[in-house]
Amino acid sequence: MNEEDGDVEPLIAKSDGGHSCQSQVSLTMSEVSELAYKAMDNRLYVGITLSLHIFAVASALLVDDISYIFDFIATFGISFLMFLVPALMMLLTQRNFGSEKYKKTWEALLLKVGAVFVILVGAAVFALGLYTNVQTIRGKMETSD
Repeated sequence: MNEEDGDVEPLIAKSDGGHSCQSQVSLTMSEVSELAYKAMDNRLYVGITLSLHIFAVASALLVDDISYIFDFIATFGISFLMFLVPALMMLLTQRNFGSEKYKKTWEALLLKVGAVFVILVGAAVFALGLYTNVQTIRGKMETSD
């Protein structure tokens, strides 16, 4: 396989997990090995990176107790990584790679309902966590320390 000569062998992934859906993804080796930050415009990359660093430094200077920052990070991390992202990925995968025949089955409908339920639970966890963090900062709620 020689990428310089334009002779690029595509990687093909086939999926047939016992369902009637079958999908095919074709990527070249250069597309697989390309890192996202290298493909991004330099001005955008530097702008986002600088903004995140400035936010981190300003947060450290303005907040007396760093545990408040960790509480907010935990609120975002738990609700997004454990609830919202997996459910959204399930819905997107079913929409983009499921066959029309599979989309009409009871299994697909139950998976959609379950994913929407998980999204609602994640939104409730996020809202309650955010409320708890704000009340703790305002001094209206005791911490467990």
